[in-house]
Amino acid sequence: MTIQELLGKDLPELEVIDIHAHMNRPAQFMCPGDPDIDGMIAEMDRVGISRIAIAPNMAINCDVVLGNKMVLEAARQYPSRVMGLATVNFNDFEESMESLKSCFATSHFKGIKLHPDFMHYSVRESDKMRAVLDFAQEKNAFFISHTDERVIPGHLNLYSHPDWFEEYIRDYPQVNFLLAHCALSAEGYRTCLRLALEYDNVYLDTTGFRFSSTWTVQDLVRNGKGDRVVFGTDIPFNDMGSAGGRIILGHLSLAEKIKMLGGNAQRMLREI
Repeated sequence: MTIQELLGKDLPELEVIDIHAHMNRPAQFMCPGDPDIDGMIAEMDRVGISRIAIAPNMAINCDVVLGNKMVLEAARQYPSRVMGLATVNFNDFEESMESLKSCFATSHFKGIKLHPDFMHYSVRESDKMRAVLDFAQEKNAFFISHTDERVIPGHLNLYSHPDWFEEYIRDYPQVNFLLAHCALSAEGYRTCLRLALEYDNVYLDTTGFRFSSTWTVQDLVRNGKGDRVVFGTDIPFNDMGSAGGRIILGHLSLAEKIKMLGGNAQRMLREI
């Protein structure tokens, strides 16, 4: 059954947008889903997802230039279904920025993706962050980054603590920031919630295994920020159907579910 059918309403106009996804199979993670674009499109059709924003694992893990080209090819193959997320690596910054410019010379890219934890760089590298955000502001692109607050040796306070985004969120009010995974911990979620409460350009997605699940979505609604929740699957690491269940089965009104499944993402993309 599709998301539209599971909602129990005749909603043919509902455009479900997966705003946080990947493609290709990385070596270090199990992928229960088909990581290739044709398989992803087939799964989108099965679940009822209209469009998907993709940052390939190739770009996040090892080769930004090749990965960005791969998602461009996927978007050209499925122009009405795939939105590109251009990945930037601070460790190879000049090449990354040239790739970023090439990506946005086309009409297929909507956002800029950072994954500091996989690539081992910190968002506190202010000059590089601001260069990326200057570009995002110029191109009217949204900004999406992995965020992580977990206490792991050699990890915490190195790369992507959500607190470290605040100065950029404040200084770039015209850029929409998507703080992916709600920082993967209860404390990280509280930081992300604070940022969403204080700044109009902060969005949070439903990806992650623990702290961006059903209760988080409902907590955001209770705090008056249901309009900042955007649907993401993190496919191929997660199943699209179960990712949708976090919204479909939540204690939410139908109007809230419709906004989270697509309307909020359309606003974040500045389509409405």
